[in-house]
Amino acid sequence: MAQFRRQSGSNLAIVGQDDEAAKGMIATSLLTLAAQHRKESAVFYLIDFSSADDPHSDVLKVLAESLAQQAHYGKRRHFAGIVNFLAEEVKQRLEHEDDLQQKPTIYFVIYGLHRARDLEPGDSYSSADNELGKQFAEILKESPEVGIHSIIWCDTNGNLNRRLSRQSVREFELRVVLQMSSEDSIALIDSPAASKLGQHRALLHSAEEGMQEKFRPFALPGEWNG
Repeated sequence: MAQFRRQSGSNLAIVGQDDEAAKGMIATSLLTLAAQHRKESAVFYLIDFSSADDPHSDVLKVLAESLAQQAHYGKRRHFAGIVNFLAEEVKQRLEHEDDLQQKPTIYFVIYGLHRARDLEPGDSYSSADNELGKQFAEILKESPEVGIHSIIWCDTNGNLNRRLSRQSVREFELRVVLQMSSEDSIALIDSPAASKLGQHRALLHSAEEGMQEKFRPFALPGEWNG
């Protein structure tokens, strides 16, 4: 399990085309983080870009409703509003750093960043050149140090770079990769290792610690799995 600290870059990106494995990892992350926090010490904001034909489309909603902590679940139409709210929360926390110890840790979880078309850059512009993109980039850059961490799943490295600027991608020092091409693996974790994973395996990469750990992602809980 990735460890989140109140320091720059403490965000997690999951990249790979196995959407069920990605959903299982998001679910596991939520449950693990909830277990680590007292009821009042964490808040979760979850944006679910599950496709309409996803047989497990309700999993994350059911999970969010089951957490002891405050959890806000939303779909595509809620994305801009939550980004705007969290950008303002980051600003307030930066301006009142003496109060940070009393503030709960916030986890901003996005399942399916590649479907966040509002972050689509223009023909010759980066995503940071539109207002929503600027706000999201600011969250990724500034929020970990004030206790707000982002956890995202995106299906491919190409789509990750279509949604985020190069600098924003660098704000994810924690990365989990699934089977992918050697080229994409090198781009994401400085190693071709993800090209040799095969099915039902993933690799956790920590840029800060310089470590890589292979693991088997947990499957979705049986009652949700079909």
